[in-house]
Formats: sequence, structure tokens, C-alpha cells
Amino acid sequence: MKIHLFIFMMCLISFFTKAQSPKVYINLVSHNEENYSYLSNPATFLAIRPKIIQMAQLAASKGAKWHLGSDHTMLRAVLSYDKGALTASTGGFNVLKYVSTTYSTAVECDPHAHESLYNYADVAKLHDSCGVPPGKVMSGFLYNELASGHDWQDYQVPNNGDIFPSYYWAPEILWGAGTPGHTKDPLYNGIWKPESRTNFLKHKASNHLINYGQGCKYEFHDTTRITDLMKEIRKLTNAIQSGSAPSNGFYCTSIFFRENYLNTPNFISTKLDDLMDSINVLVTANKVEWQFIPAVVNKWRTNYASKPFIMNCNLSIVSALDNEKINNNGIKFYPNPANDFIHFNEEIYDVEIFNLSGQTVLPKITSAKRIDTRGLPNGVYLIKSRSVSAKLIVQH
Repeated sequence: MKIHLFIFMMCLISFFTKAQSPKVYINLVSHNEENYSYLSNPATFLAIRPKIIQMAQLAASKGAKWHLGSDHTMLRAVLSYDKGALTASTGGFNVLKYVSTTYSTAVECDPHAHESLYNYADVAKLHDSCGVPPGKVMSGFLYNELASGHDWQDYQVPNNGDIFPSYYWAPEILWGAGTPGHTKDPLYNGIWKPESRTNFLKHKASNHLINYGQGCKYEFHDTTRITDLMKEIRKLTNAIQSGSAPSNGFYCTSIFFRENYLNTPNFISTKLDDLMDSINVLVTANKVEWQFIPAVVNKWRTNYASKPFIMNCNLSIVSALDNEKINNNGIKFYPNPANDFIHFNEEIYDVEIFNLSGQTVLPKITSAKRIDTRGLPNGVYLIKSRSVSAKLIVQH
């Protein structure tokens, strides 16, 4: 009878763990670039304008969240050409103001800059001039070196423009940490406040700027196979469901595409449509949730107590919420996930570890302050001490 009750309890714990697995917050991000000919060749701007509207309509119909990142070339083209008769079909609004107001549940507009001429504050000013208040997100930046003498760290406090020196911008969120040519971009899930250019993966709680880890380079090209991209996303959701990725993690990612792909035949009507439908399968399964980047950061603040969570694409944890901060049925130990050893906050007695099939993987220890977990395969276990128990994740 006791054996049957124990197996039932193990199954119940396993079911509860899966039911409470965290979601992956996801969104789409696009950039236009300063080398696009929108300003020098008005025809290219006139060609992309209806595509942006079509994309906004699609995102709204699918429940998706799209961050539209614009640099100075696009914004200056809007100010130069998007007026008069051209705006008759958009209520007198330019294209950016139109999509950000008409489709506000699906589109947010963020500054994007290479800072070669116009810095981020200048681009934020151009957004304002277009009637689109700049978002809180600095969309794309060099994380470990200067860009034309500028540094993301300049925006730990409100920073003024080079072209518009009287205009100040104060972003809150960093997105798209990169390197020149995107050859060694840091690819991490999670959210944290980076300390500096030289210690980007070190969390410094007193800093202002928050980095949103964009995930594992989910870049969507006009030639990308949707099945390949979805395979990578499912790799993360499956790891969370199985316990290979910690259940107390905070997961967020983005799918990036370049704006000029919108002009590729069928990119919106077929490829992006199919991509959103594929993601919505995971949304329906409660594994993924569409969210704007600032909304995800707010969840991190309120539900995760603004603690750092950094995990690379091999599911190795760089920094995570301490296990002892989480209600774990009375047993307080760290770290969790464990690698070599787990350490208890105080002496515990009659300790046993079981796998999720109810088999003993570590015989009873009379008393312990720490336990060696090097011999346990990666996975999820139940650790018991007399009348209390907790979930243990081993990740070497």
C-alpha cells in the first residue's frame, strides 16, 4: 500500500511540475538599416510603406507582437515623403504613426541606430517628430565595444543627441546585443542588468538598463525553412517541459527579420503567416506566449523579483534565481540546478533522492550538510528528508 501511495505521489508531483512549467515569452523584431535607400530613392520607401501596413494587419490578426525598429534613414524618409495625398488611406497619419496607433496591440516602434551619424537619442527625437513617441527599447547595439565613440552605457542616465543636442532620451531596455558583423553575438535566454561592456554577463542590480536576452539567434530570412526554426524553438520548450531547463527559470526570446524581406514575394502572406500559425500551436499548448518586450520585463520585475536569469543555448546556467528564494516545500539548498554538489542551509536528516519513476538513486544518508551529485545523470529528481520533499534538477 505504501509503495502504491508513493508511486501515486511521484506521478502527482511529476504532473504538477509539468503543469507549472514556465512559458517562453516571444515576439518578432525587425530593423531597417541606414544603408537602405528610402531617403535617397523615394520609390523604395513607397514600395515598403504598404508592406509595413500589411505586416501590422497580419500580426494583429494572429495575436502576435511586433517590434518595428527604425533608424534615421527610414524616419527621415517618413518626414520627407509620407504626407499629403499619400496619407489619405491612413487617416492622415504617416505609416509609423498609423500602424502604432491602429494596431497598437500588435506593433511597437523602437529606435534603432548604428550611431555612425545619428546616435540613439537623435533617432528617438526623429520618432517624436514622426508623431510616434519612442519606446523604452534600445533595439540593437554593440555590447562589448564602442560604436563611433558611443556606448550603450551612456544611456544608464538620460543621454542627449549629437544632431539634436537639446534632446535627451532615457531607454530602459537593451535588445539585440551584438558584435561587428554579428560574428560573435552573445546568445542567451533570460533577463539581467549587465554591469559593463567588459562584464556584460555579470548582473549589477543597481544599474538602470535591463538586457533582454534575445535567445539563440532565431533569425528569419526569406529563405529560412519554418520547420527548421520551429525545431529550435521546440528544443527550448521541450527542455523546459522535461526539466532539462530549470523550472524556476525565466525564458524569453525573439525572432528577428530584416525589413527589406517584406518586399520579397509571399514573405508576408505565406512565410510570416505560416510562422505565426506554427508559433500559435505552442501558444495554444500553453508553452509560449506572445508579449511585447517591456511587458516581459514587467513580468520579470513582478514575478521574478528582478533577479538575474542567464542561460546559454546549451542550457547551461550563467546566473539564476537562488533556489532558497523559492518555496521548495521546506528544504533549502543551493544551487538548483546542481552540478557537482548541493549545499543545505542547515543540517538535514534521513536524506534520500529518487528519480521521477520512484527509484532510489541515492541511498538514505543519516545526516548531511552537502550531497555529491556528480554521479547523477542530468534530469529532474525528488529529494526527501523525513516529512518534507523538494524538486532537484541536475545539469552538468
